[in-house]
Amino acid sequence: DKVIVAVNANDVEAVRALLQNRAPVDARGSGDGADESYTALLYAVERQYLPLARLLLRSGADPNLPGGHQNVFPLLTAAGAGERDLIALLLDYRANINQKRPDDGMDALAAACLQGHLTILDLLVARNAVVEPQDLGYAIGGGHTQVVERLLKAGANPAWTIGGRTMTQIARESPRATREEMMALLRQ
Repeated sequence: DKVIVAVNANDVEAVRALLQNRAPVDARGSGDGADESYTALLYAVERQYLPLARLLLRSGADPNLPGGHQNVFPLLTAAGAGERDLIALLLDYRANINQKRPDDGMDALAAACLQGHLTILDLLVARNAVVEPQDLGYAIGGGHTQVVERLLKAGANPAWTIGGRTMTQIARESPRATREEMMALLRQ
């Protein structure tokens, strides 16, 4: 699709011209691999092309359409990459802050916790993302003590379990450098 080619080339003017000539704003790629069926917006977000993402959203792109074999969606991708400006833009255009990937329940807040993106966590919580057990588990497992501390302040419960495992059990398996600090946070 011409829109996908122009997005991948980061050619804002070509995308604008194509959209003005009624090219589909939610065009999908047709290539093989992990990015098969990505939308133009998902490509723009993955490549961190903020002006293109803004153009696509202003032109009516759906910020919640998943793509690829893993059913990723723009907000999840931006959160995992720590892209604050893209996240704010997507949320301004009504991206579902609690949208989950169907296979594993991963959402934007979980991706931020997994990667240890403290500023992204703060943004998502401020915009009313629901804090869930997986978020705390990912932060503990990744050894992200500041993220764990923020999650606890945001209402995460250290008594939560994931798949029958307590947060304390997850902390015991966390990176050695942060294990004791994690255990202390969970006891507070």
